[in-house]
Amino acid sequence: MVGMRIVPAILYFLLGAVVTAVLINWSTALSLLSIMRDHDTTTAIATTTILAVIVAVWGVVSQRAIARRQLTYQQIVKFLTDKDVIDARRKFIEIAKSNDGLSPYAASDKETSIEHQQINLTMNFFELFSIGVQKGVIDYDLFKMWNRSTVIQYWNYARPFATALRTRLGNDLLFCEFEQLANWFKADQGPRKHGWRWSLFF
Repeated sequence: MVGMRIVPAILYFLLGAVVTAVLINWSTALSLLSIMRDHDTTTAIATTTILAVIVAVWGVVSQRAIARRQLTYQQIVKFLTDKDVIDARRKFIEIAKSNDGLSPYAASDKETSIEHQQINLTMNFFELFSIGVQKGVIDYDLFKMWNRSTVIQYWNYARPFATALRTRLGNDLLFCEFEQLANWFKADQGPRKHGWRWSLFF
């Protein structure tokens, strides 16, 4: 994916540099082009500079992608090995498959119960993953490949709890990031990019 993005990213960078130079001073831009045409040394320096910029941009984009994947992998490992997360997930599934499901634990008198806390921990884990995806610190494609069906299943279990809690507290935004993550997976599409040109770099 990084290889596919780097080419248009570089082209936009170079185009932006040219447009900026022209906007600052058209006559200066023309004189620079003339100098480059008439002087081989100047042309060589300019070419070297451009190549250096391309390499620098490539390095930044590559390192960002690698860091994002490493963090995603670390969070996946935590999901699979952290004792508190495992215990919470086990209790979450156990309650979800019971006759009453998770929704009774959204009641005010259940807020201090262990069950309520474990349900919250499980749901907040996916909530944080969704936020991480939107902020560009979690690799969406890697996480989707590993956990698509689990996210959809867990949200189906969690929806009654989230609905009951939203109704009781009058806050429709509770666990909306977790819900959005499940909806992306169901629709087989990623999060909306905030400015597609900028997303070429990130």
